[in-house]
Amino acid sequence: MRAATEEGSDRSIRLIPSPGMIALKNAGLSAGWAMPVALWDAPEGFDTSARPDNRPFHTLGWRVSGGCVRRVLPPTLQTVEELTAGGFFLQSASRNLWLVASEPIRLAHFYMSEAFVQTAATEYLGGVSSQAEILHNERVMRSDPQLVPELDAYLRRAFDQEEPATRLEMDSRASLLVLHLLKHHSVAWRKIPDSKRGGLPPRHLRRVCDAMTSDLRVEVPLRTLAALVDISYHHFCHAFKVSTGTAPYQWLVETRVAHACELLRTTGHPVADVAAAVGYDDPSQFTRVFRSRRGMTPCAYRGQW
Repeated sequence: MRAATEEGSDRSIRLIPSPGMIALKNAGLSAGWAMPVALWDAPEGFDTSARPDNRPFHTLGWRVSGGCVRRVLPPTLQTVEELTAGGFFLQSASRNLWLVASEPIRLAHFYMSEAFVQTAATEYLGGVSSQAEILHNERVMRSDPQLVPELDAYLRRAFDQEEPATRLEMDSRASLLVLHLLKHHSVAWRKIPDSKRGGLPPRHLRRVCDAMTSDLRVEVPLRTLAALVDISYHHFCHAFKVSTGTAPYQWLVETRVAHACELLRTTGHPVADVAAAVGYDDPSQFTRVFRSRRGMTPCAYRGQW
């Protein structure tokens, strides 16, 4: 699948292992995703009470499975918080955390650079007074029934080998995730201006949709789409979803599949040519995407007509 190049990726994020933890796999680090993710295993648990975790970027740690994680304070190692089943912890950049897990556990770490979060706060919330305090809160362990399904979907798409995620999709998901964190889990939260609560005006929606469909073989970067209607990147992601009920990448996939259906009905082009015409260089990937949206293969769909 072809994609236009997007500038401004932050490559300062890197894997920093903690004692007892093993990195199973990661996604987005080399691809320049706005929110890379890594899956970590601690087969015998872990203990950072001797040397606290401290990273130069924000980290959301989601408990995928396994035992309890406790936040402790030295020197007494008294427990101050525990991570509930399905919960997550939010560690702001450069903050010391002492964490202990006495049983095997698996965690997913979602990484956000200072620049990415600061840009989201400035563009969408109207700015904050201190970069270091954007996601800082006295309480680190959190629970959020609305956020957890989005984390699960992000993780599944990041490591999906049958239908690999694109930069457009993952950056869009990352933007919506960080906006949720800022609105519900940040001391920097401010009331969103009325002008940023709603969707795109009809003329703006038509303009960006036309740009996305002018050549279905190319993914137009989100920042380019936002610039077309003169709004910020994060505001665009939110407003587009309000207007259409879906994120930009989901809208584009459905539009590609719909156009493929038209070609399958009205032409005799081989399936590989149809796939290429709607942006899929790999016919097998196109077939998987088509089946997931229409419940059948492209050949079966054509056979109905």
